[in-house]
Amino acid sequence: MTDSDIVLIPHTGQILDLRTATTDELAPIALELAATGRQVATLREQVDRELAARLDSLEVDLLDTPAGYTITRTTGGKRVWDADDLEATARDLVDRGIITPTRYTGLIHHQARVDGNIARRLLGQLTGAARAAVEACYRWEPVRARITVTPPGVPAIEATSEDE
Repeated sequence: MTDSDIVLIPHTGQILDLRTATTDELAPIALELAATGRQVATLREQVDRELAARLDSLEVDLLDTPAGYTITRTTGGKRVWDADDLEATARDLVDRGIITPTRYTGLIHHQARVDGNIARRLLGQLTGAARAAVEACYRWEPVRARITVTPPGVPAIEATSEDE
């Protein structure tokens, strides 16, 4: 038996040996943990939205609180590829001998979905007009801002409250 086989159940404080617990003991705990996980995720989103709104009202992305917490907002985006444009561009690059078709097998799925990892790799290997043509096949789409809370006395680079 290892220490990881013995767990403390949230809400009840019950200590349970996972290896000897019955399935009927584990099943309701699994359901409770799933529900708790959803509640925690919802609460986290609500708290993050409120902290983001407070940063918005102050027009800052970093705030040091009187108690020593550091609140940081990190924003970003993601590429949203246009599958039709990228397919036409890739075919043109193949026709001109700039890339080989076998190297990018799977780049376009015909259900009009781009494999972003392969597309990013293709983009990274091109320069000049060829790169510009591929860059024209995506747009940046904003994603939800990430909020990080750093406890007092902990360097902001090492600490994070993110569990996502």
